[in-house]
This record gives sequence, structure tokens and C-alpha cells, in this order.
Amino acid sequence: MKLEEFIELSKTYNLIPVYEIITADLLTPVLAYLKIREQGKQNFLLESVEGSTTMARYSFIGKNPETIFLNSAKRISVKYNGSTENFTDSLFNFIRRKITKYKQPKLDALPDFTGGIVGYLGYENIALIENVIKFNSRNFDNPDSIFGIYKTILAFDHYKHQIILISNVEIEKETNLVAAYHKAKQKLYELKKDLRKPIKYKSDFNLQGAINENFNPDEFYKQVEAGKNNIIEGDVFQIVLSKRFSSKFKGDPFNVYRALRIINPSPYMYYLEFENDFEIIGTSPEDLLKIKNGKAQLLPIAGTRRRGKTEEEDKTLEENLINDPKEL
Repeated sequence: MKLEEFIELSKTYNLIPVYEIITADLLTPVLAYLKIREQGKQNFLLESVEGSTTMARYSFIGKNPETIFLNSAKRISVKYNGSTENFTDSLFNFIRRKITKYKQPKLDALPDFTGGIVGYLGYENIALIENVIKFNSRNFDNPDSIFGIYKTILAFDHYKHQIILISNVEIEKETNLVAAYHKAKQKLYELKKDLRKPIKYKSDFNLQGAINENFNPDEFYKQVEAGKNNIIEGDVFQIVLSKRFSSKFKGDPFNVYRALRIINPSPYMYYLEFENDFEIIGTSPEDLLKIKNGKAQLLPIAGTRRRGKTEEEDKTLEENLINDPKEL
């Protein structure tokens, strides 16, 4: 992006992605993440390992969030510029205010995501909008959510074998446009320098001791039967039961992610790294919810069938779903 384009965009928008495109045929998202991450701080890797160019064209890396915010129920903590502010509010109201604050251009050279809010949203937050039974005991002390507002992003274009380096600039009335532009370009230069540096990396990860479960098999099977009865009664259409396995370990959890991407590659893989030695690792063949241009798209796979072209085909698909032991 040239300075002239940046200045012109600043007349209409208040968050402008300054970007540079480099060749990435010798660099993978995993290696790039290892080169730029800051262990013990908040970073993320959202990776598409396999899938169509529509689903799996881009992977994203983010570091150094400008703002970190987290919540426990309606208690919100915001970390910004070395200070922390605590207050009471709904997490969803807070996020809405943050999102509506910015007006960003859509540029043809860039993917849909060029920076923004990335983090995790825990199940407990449903109590902020629905009347549900709360857990008496959670057995862990992590917040209900942790998010970061990321303005520095690396976007891997797997189709063109390129990396798009992005540094977003927030425009305010007193912003010196020329200085802000060159500061963003300097950040891109630092990213390129980090990507060129060699790394020494230990790939060890070892469990230390026994693996503990929060359900024994008999208890878990009872929960499965109870869940099936809830579905038959019409209380819900789907229940996801989980077992927690825990063990002490030694090594870098990123190696668990590396193993997971080999065992179960998918279009939606994620490694979220937070402060205080807390990571979230996962993989999914589908996105749960997608919102674009004011339209929401929900594509559930489990417990569903496509609609038939005729009423007869609808009934056939319904029978197939009802009689599928895996689905019920």
C-alpha cells in the first residue's frame, strides 16, 4: 500500500490495513508461528490444513494484541497499555461497542479477515442471555472468555503461496497520517525480519504421570442414555457430552497441535496461546456460524439431513435420520 492510497482511505475510514505481500513458497504457517510467537504472551494461529480453496484458502497468525479483555460472568477486565480496568457489564454489549467503533475498507488484495477480535467464548456465557442452570463447581479457574484485539496479522494465501503482512492503523482526529503510515510500515519490516531469522526449537512433549478422567465409563454411558431420552422427549435436538482427561506434562503444548494437524487435518484448526501458561487447541471440519455482509449462516451437520426436493424425499430423509443409531 502506497502512502497516497493510505491518506485517501483515511478520509472515509478510521481503521486502515497497511499491508505488504511476500512470497511464501518455502514457509509454512507452523514455522512462521514459531518464528514470531512470544511464549508466555497472547498469540494465535488459525490454520486451514486441507479443504477446498473456498474453505481452506487462508491461514492467519496474530501476535501482540493491542487490548486484552476477559470476563467471569458480568465482571469484565480490560488490559491496555500496561494498565488494567475492571467493571461490570455484559460481555456481548462490550464486544458490540468495540466492533461498531471501527469502519474499515474492503480491499480486493486482502482476505475478509484483516484483524480484529480473536479469542475463546466459554459455555458459561450463555447465562448472560439465556436462563440456564449454572454449574456448582467447574474444577478450574480460567475466565469465561479471553479475547484480544489484534491489529497485526499475517495471512497465508495457500492458493497463491503468499503471505500478506498487515498492520492496521487507527485514525483519530489528531493522527499524523504520514507518521502513522511509516510506523505501520516499520512493523511490517520487523515482521519480515522475524520471518527470516533461524530458530532453535525443542519438539519434546511428554506426559508426566497418570491420565485422570472426570467420568468413569459406566457414569459416562448413563449420561449418554439420559441425553438420548432428552432428545426423544424434544427438550433438545443435539447434546455433546465430553470427558475431561488431565495429566501433568513437560514440554511445549504447540507440539500437541503439530501432532493433531497430522492426525486430523481440517479446514478449521486453531491454537490459541494466552498468558499464564494457558492454551486452547482444536480442529473442526466445519464452521459453526458465519456472518458476512449482515447475513448469518448456520450449517449444522450432526443430527441433520438436507431438505428433499419433494415431500416424499423429505419423509425418506426423515426416516433415515430417525433410524440412524449414530444420530440418535
